[in-house]
Amino acid sequence: MIRRIAAILLALHGVIHLIGFVTPWRIATLEGFAYRTTVLNGALDVGDAGVRVVGLVWLGLTAGFLAAGYGVWRGKRWAVGLTGVLAVVSLVVCLLGLPETFAGIAIDGVILAALAYIVFIRGRAASPLG
Repeated sequence: MIRRIAAILLALHGVIHLIGFVTPWRIATLEGFAYRTTVLNGALDVGDAGVRVVGLVWLGLTAGFLAAGYGVWRGKRWAVGLTGVLAVVSLVVCLLGLPETFAGIAIDGVILAALAYIVFIRGRAASPLG
């Protein structure tokens, strides 16, 4: 049951990453997520092309978290490693998107803490998804 809930939450987290794609690509206008060409809380202007590249990373994270959710749902061992990599990349991209992405930083922190528990507390020999 916990594995299924974790899988659904990972997939939902992935879908939320679409906000980071549709805004810089001007596909949709979402309240609280204005189009801008700056990152790092406005400290660096990367221009239109730069935010579109960052938007592609957000889109990749969407696909990745959906795949990780599928892997967790199916009990695949590779899903743990994939989720860890995705959470770290997501954390970096969320730092670029501050201040709007503060909640994402917290969520990625929770994901990384859960993975640390699975890998280091339960141990590598134990099935992390079972």
